[in-house]
Amino acid sequence: MHLWFRVLLCSVSLACASLTNSNLLSCVIFGGLVFYISTPTLLTFFGFTKAGIPRGTVAAYLSSKASRYKIGVGFVATLQSVGASGIGFKTLVVGGLFGALMYHMIEYLY
Repeated sequence: MHLWFRVLLCSVSLACASLTNSNLLSCVIFGGLVFYISTPTLLTFFGFTKAGIPRGTVAAYLSSKASRYKIGVGFVATLQSVGASGIGFKTLVVGGLFGALMYHMIEYLY
């Protein structure tokens, strides 16, 4: 599991656990907001920018390997598209579902 995903997972679970009157709706909203804010930031950090893919970034490495081995070209293109145009409603839904999952995991553990 990648480090940024672990950080995101821990931040959502801690935020949901720290709410005194936590409920499903607050975790869904928080999960959607975390994904809405973190996705463009992470994609820009890795090199998927509005101006394209700059040299020497992780995105350039992925793009060169994907085109060389003909594996994952669509994945790199999707990441570039999201990095250039931003995220849409589907990402908010995924974030909300992730928040709901964290809520249920915390309720199950406690």
